[in-house]
Amino acid sequence: MNSILNKSLIIIISLLIILVLSIYIFIQTNYFKKILASTINKAVNSSIDQNFSIGKIEGNIISNIAFKDIDFNIDGKPFITIDELSTDYSLPLLISVIFRGDIPLNNTTLIGTEINLYRGNDGIWNFDKIKKDKNKDDKKDDDKNFPNLYLNNSLINDLILRIDDDMRDDYLEFKVFDSRFSLDLLGLYKKFNLISEDINADFNKLDLKARNLKAEALITKDNIVFKNLDAIVNGFNLEGQGVVNNFGSPEFRVSVYVDEYKPDNLGTFNSYIKANGKMYETDNIVAEADLSFINSNVKGKRIWTSLEKIQMNGTKISIKGDVNTDFGKAILDGNVDLKQILSKQGLNQFNCNFPSHK
Repeated sequence: MNSILNKSLIIIISLLIILVLSIYIFIQTNYFKKILASTINKAVNSSIDQNFSIGKIEGNIISNIAFKDIDFNIDGKPFITIDELSTDYSLPLLISVIFRGDIPLNNTTLIGTEINLYRGNDGIWNFDKIKKDKNKDDKKDDDKNFPNLYLNNSLINDLILRIDDDMRDDYLEFKVFDSRFSLDLLGLYKKFNLISEDINADFNKLDLKARNLKAEALITKDNIVFKNLDAIVNGFNLEGQGVVNNFGSPEFRVSVYVDEYKPDNLGTFNSYIKANGKMYETDNIVAEADLSFINSNVKGKRIWTSLEKIQMNGTKISIKGDVNTDFGKAILDGNVDLKQILSKQGLNQFNCNFPSHK
């Protein structure tokens, strides 16, 4: 009797092993990966009003996967294109997808990515057209059931973000490359927690070049709150934190520390800036700021001051006030152009008078 049971158990275990091996071998085949790509394409397109396609799937599927030639079009125009998106994950991911829980992905890499954001004269952004129209109850169910996605230790090889805004007659372009980050997507477009570990980016409009940017940011549809920012921007070492509200015409409150700015060998300036204002266009900013110099010097002589209510209009900054130095008081009166400072081109008119003293 025991002999029969043992033989039956061996046969069952052997069949299970053969079944598992067969499944594993099957999912490695190009045939299965074509079926998987087709299934994903149909599932995504059935839930949106636009066109989404994955050209090819690679990887072992069990612990890693690579999607190639991703195209996402809105109204027939490119919204997102990705040459390759690859990621690692663990087997519990499969269970979490089924129960719509948390989906952790590791070592996600984006190669050859382009994102195009477009707003027409009707005020509607292209991404507002992604979801199919549903009644309020259906939308509540979507928000409730949509899983949280966690991208850990992710890499952007090269990415171009274009923002074309007909309402403001404005065009912006950002290029991101060789950048590491982690991103938590909580709910259906509700909240993003971003931790940038080493972001390198260029911004065409103001000739901004950010290198080695590190920061933590909480992003919602209404605002961005960032802290622990540390970056090299156009050669300046910056640290800061702040809030940006109302993405249509952004209102901002920021505090920034500029470390060791050395203009034309005049000296070394370490400054702390608190500013608030509104950006109507990238070259039309209206703001007020307070400026303090800390551990700074002019031609080797210490300076210290606190200038209040610096005015900014467009890209022009008006500065007036008194500066205390080792060799007396200086009276500042002048205008600088933020665009010229960042591009390091052109001349800024700035008067610095030292009243005589005994």
